[in-house]
Amino acid sequence: MNNQSVYNKFSSTLSVFNNNANLNSSIYISGDKKSKSRTSLNALSFYKSNASVYVKKVDKTDKKENVKTLIRYLGWKNYSGSISPNLFKNPSMTDLINIWNFIFKHVDPMIEVNKDNYGEVVLSFYKDIGYPYTISKSTLVAPTTGLQYNTHLTALAWLCQLLIFEAECFNDINEEKDLNFSDDLSEDNDIKMDDFILYSYKTHINKEERNANDMLNAKLDKEISRLENDINTKNDDIIEKKKKIEEVKIHIKENDELIKRNKVLCEENKKIKLLYTNSLDETKKLEKDIEMCKKNNEEEKNKTEKILDEINKVKEILQKQTLNKAQFLQMNENIDKNKEKIEHIKNEIKNLNNEHPNLSEKLNNKNNDLKKLAKNVNEKLNEIMQNVNMYKSISISQWTKINNININIDAFTVDNMLNINWKDKKADIKTYIEQDEHELKNTLNLIDEYEKYITTMQDQINELKSNITQKEDAVKKLEDEIAKFVIMSEKKLNQIVSQNEKMLGDAKEKNNKVNQVLKEVLESKEEKENENKKKKKKKTNKKKKKKKEKKDE
Repeated sequence: MNNQSVYNKFSSTLSVFNNNANLNSSIYISGDKKSKSRTSLNALSFYKSNASVYVKKVDKTDKKENVKTLIRYLGWKNYSGSISPNLFKNPSMTDLINIWNFIFKHVDPMIEVNKDNYGEVVLSFYKDIGYPYTISKSTLVAPTTGLQYNTHLTALAWLCQLLIFEAECFNDINEEKDLNFSDDLSEDNDIKMDDFILYSYKTHINKEERNANDMLNAKLDKEISRLENDINTKNDDIIEKKKKIEEVKIHIKENDELIKRNKVLCEENKKIKLLYTNSLDETKKLEKDIEMCKKNNEEEKNKTEKILDEINKVKEILQKQTLNKAQFLQMNENIDKNKEKIEHIKNEIKNLNNEHPNLSEKLNNKNNDLKKLAKNVNEKLNEIMQNVNMYKSISISQWTKINNININIDAFTVDNMLNINWKDKKADIKTYIEQDEHELKNTLNLIDEYEKYITTMQDQINELKSNITQKEDAVKKLEDEIAKFVIMSEKKLNQIVSQNEKMLGDAKEKNNKVNQVLKEVLESKEEKENENKKKKKKKTNKKKKKKKEKKDE
């Protein structure tokens, strides 16, 4: 019958919708001639806004097929722009907007897409026609690049497939209308019955009434039997279609459950992706921290190397200044010897200073003694003069020749008498003492300078040693901290990797379970469809046999 052939035509052309499992159960168009007017896209169940939502994954083969369907549809509808596979590999924004306008206007002539409103218009359009896959706002940020373009390409191909499918279906319905004109109980058959009744009425008037009534009754009986058979067959078809509707409802429930499961899995996958992205961010942060620690370690190493270079330079300077250990010991020995000499000289000076007053006292005593001797000599001379005067035998002239001895005893006369220039000796002793004191001062200054230099060098060496020890301790601490940090980061990475592996394993198991359930559902659907096709073939064969039998009768 016509109704059944239309349903078969729809089910045979559903290969266009390989990506949607709900379409086999959602399409049904009545076969009644009065309801055979062109059905709009929004009347079909898979165009409704409450259609199921899936995430479409696009392979390379799917992309090629999508490009083919677009080229087919645009060429069929005489698209004014250029049509080539290279255009759909990397289209410009203007090309994509022109294609959207061209295809969308075949559904809604009032729609208008431009660069300002494409983000809102495209989303609302796909929601209104019930596109079964998700198109988020993020895909419209740069719709001609990467995965975003793939989503829009699949959506356009899906719409083109629907439009092609719709055109093919309604053309086939009109063809079957002409082919099965004589098989259905319709308005044309009603017209034939009227003609037959009028003809029989005329014959009844013009010819014998009995024969006409008999002929008419026989024909009416045949028509009634035929109509009863048609009614029975249609009742059987209605019962089968009710069964199919019940099966479709069961499948819809199963699909709803699968959709819920898929939503749960999608949420879990999103959580897994978030955990994975968070783990990647943490690993990146850890890698950055490790790089910073490595840089700090290298900087500390460079600083320690610079300090070691400075220490080596100081050592070289010390070596150039000929301050070896042996020389340093010799300097200390010389200093000790000079100290001993200085102390010996100081002792000699002290002794000389102690002897000087004794000598001066001795000299004074000797001067006094000499004065006493001079007095005694003068007294003796006076006695001699007195004695001479007593002896007058000597003339006055002779006595006058004898000069009076005026002895003036001084330190000078004593010095002359002793043939010693004590004043010169005193000056020599003073100069000698001053020279010794000057040399002592110089030696003491040298000793102080050397001691200061040695102390400063020792302080510098101690500071360098302390700096070196501090830097070595800091380097050790940094190395220990880096080692601890690396160990902790490795542990965290291992924990994150293990968690991600567990989550991915659970997700894979759940996906496998869902895929198995989907496979079982699809296999059951295919089996039921095959059984239905076999039943339909049997029924059509039976009908053909009945028709042949009727024709033979």
